[in-house]
Amino acid sequence: MTTYITICLLITIGAMPMGTILADIPKNGLSQKIGSYTIQLNTVPTIPTIGKKTNILISIASSNSDLPSTDIPIVIRILKDDSEINKTKPIFLSGGHMIYPYVFKVPGLYGLHVDFLNNSLGSDSGSNQLSTFEFPLQISDTNQISLIATPVVVLALGIGVAFLAIKKHRVFLHMLKKRNL
Repeated sequence: MTTYITICLLITIGAMPMGTILADIPKNGLSQKIGSYTIQLNTVPTIPTIGKKTNILISIASSNSDLPSTDIPIVIRILKDDSEINKTKPIFLSGGHMIYPYVFKVPGLYGLHVDFLNNSLGSDSGSNQLSTFEFPLQISDTNQISLIATPVVVLALGIGVAFLAIKKHRVFLHMLKKRNL
C-alpha cells in the first residue's frame, strides 16, 4: 500500500514545475547579433509569472577582439504596450554577464530593451546610444501555470485512488464478476 502512495506522490511531484539554478545562459535562451556583439537573454523561471521575482540573465560576447565584452555601459528598459515602465541607470557589465531581477505586475507581452551606450554619463541622450537589442518576454498570470499542472495532478490522484479501491475491493469485484457470468 505504501508503494502505491509513494508512486502517486512521485507522479504528483514530478508534474509540478520546479525552480532551476543556471550557471550560464542555456540553449533555449533568446539571442541577437548586431555588428560584432552577440547578446543572449534568458529568464529564471523560464515562464515568468506576475507578482514573483524574475531573474533576467544577460550575456554579451564580442566576435571582435578589439571590442571588449566587459565594462560596456548598458541601460535596460522594460516596455509594455510601447510604454516604458522601467529604466535602469547605466550599468557596467562585469565579465559580460549580469542578472537583473524584476517583478512583473501585469500579464502580457513585454519588450526588454538593452541599450549599448558610448559612455556612462549621458544615458538620456539619443546620440549616446550605440545600438539597442530588443527581446519579447511573455509574462503569465499565476493561474495559467496552475491550470497546466492541475489536470496532471488530478489524473495522477484519480489513477492512484482507483488502483487502491480496486485492490481493496478485489474479492468483492471478483464475486460480482462470477455472479454476472
